[in-house]
Amino acid sequence: MFGFQYKLDEKGTPIILECNPRVQGTMVLSTFAGANLIYSAVKCLLNEHVPDFNIDWNTRFIRYWGGIAINKNEVIELL
Repeated sequence: MFGFQYKLDEKGTPIILECNPRVQGTMVLSTFAGANLIYSAVKCLLNEHVPDFNIDWNTRFIRYWGGIAINKNEVIELL
């Protein structure tokens, strides 16, 4: 799964600015909301059944510069 970013030129034609070969934030949000696009894409490529989505349209996603690490002994928050 990857993301493309475009910009329209003076004639309204989309011109590609960049391709990001990584998981995009909207894919993470969709998973939290009940639509795991990455899992579904893999199932589709394997010609397997893609499950129906039960989407919670009220899901919100907040991003910040930091992270949380979890291991068997502790939870560490990086701010």
